[in-house]
Amino acid sequence: TGIAAYTILIIAMSQARQSNAQGLRARAQYAAEAALVWANQKLSNDSTLTFSGNPDITVNGVPIDVTITGAAPNQQLHAKATY
Repeated sequence: TGIAAYTILIIAMSQARQSNAQGLRARAQYAAEAALVWANQKLSNDSTLTFSGNPDITVNGVPIDVTITGAAPNQQLHAKATY
């Protein structure tokens, strides 16, 4: 019974770690998507806007670097989350 309890404990700890990593990944993805929406709104106000690596964007505690490149109407938006 001791071995079974230990095995169950190890499995539970492993699942908790995997769940936590997936949660961080999902949180970073949602933050990056929110930053892209923000950048898209900025572009709708000023189609000549370009910038790179704005470090001041933080969504739910996740820092996001947003880059807008290219000329209107072919701008490209990129977001990178650091977690």
